[in-house]
Amino acid sequence: MDRRLEGKVAIVTGGASGLGRAIALRFATHGARVVIADIRRDPKEGGAPTDQIIQRESSGAACFSPTDVTQYAQV
Repeated sequence: MDRRLEGKVAIVTGGASGLGRAIALRFATHGARVVIADIRRDPKEGGAPTDQIIQRESSGAACFSPTDVTQYAQV
């Protein structure tokens, strides 16, 4: 796999579900360390949290940060 994002950090808002989840997973497959920033950790569509999938399947580094982007102090 192309590791062009090796050594980079990606912060993905809304990364727990849907399109944000897909983006976070793609960044990880390209070598980025990923911060998933979302209101809730568990995906709306069910299944494992995004950070756990990244750690398990792509050997990438990922963490979850509870974040409400409508609250300025949390951004």
